[in-house]
Amino acid sequence: MITIEHLIVRYEEQPALDDISLTFAPGKITGVIGPNGAGKSTLIKAAVGILKDVNGQIYYDQQLLFKNRFPIKKQLGYAPEDTELFPYLNGVEFVQLIGTLRPTDNLAGAVDAILNLGGIGDERQDLIMNYSHGMRKKMALAAALIGEPRYILIDEGLNGLDAPTLEGIKQYLRGRADAGCTIVVASHDLALIKTLCDTIVVLNEGQLVGSFSAQEWETIIQDQAADPDRIYEIVSRAK
Repeated sequence: MITIEHLIVRYEEQPALDDISLTFAPGKITGVIGPNGAGKSTLIKAAVGILKDVNGQIYYDQQLLFKNRFPIKKQLGYAPEDTELFPYLNGVEFVQLIGTLRPTDNLAGAVDAILNLGGIGDERQDLIMNYSHGMRKKMALAAALIGEPRYILIDEGLNGLDAPTLEGIKQYLRGRADAGCTIVVASHDLALIKTLCDTIVVLNEGQLVGSFSAQEWETIIQDQAADPDRIYEIVSRAK
């Protein structure tokens, strides 16, 4: 479980997140959605501990993140929106490096399996500096999943994947959730969120608009699936 209490983040005195309190439940895949500038990426970055100037508390189970960074991050897989990787490593070397930071049995076999899952074939032997943007996203995702972390947070990392790879990743995440992991996926792709997530959290202008079960969300969007702005308007009015 990840618990966020009264989280406030400001950029140049402007509130990016304004007093957010919510819980990401274990055994569930939670989607975080909202229009551009809603605070999705800021929420994920704060939750994984890479933002310094934040107010509020973040707990992983009963552990306070800011006092237990190392043990928590050993169990945390994070795929960022902006893929900053080690350019002079090849794909295998990079995922192996990340795998050594987590308790991973049969590291070589785990690396091979996760690269296959991510749709990374012969390119795994190429230097990352030569990868396309799409390949870098796949590599960041593979690094987030290696070692079966207990917590998985993905910020727009599933967008733009080819259909077979996306389907494989979705099945993998469902299996990890069924095993009790806490999984959070931030995305602007409402169709993806609808088919993947058990709970949907909606942000708008740095505020928490609401949290909905998959069934509640289906009722909200059933007649508005082609118009995301209309959906956000409806949800905001229903708050």
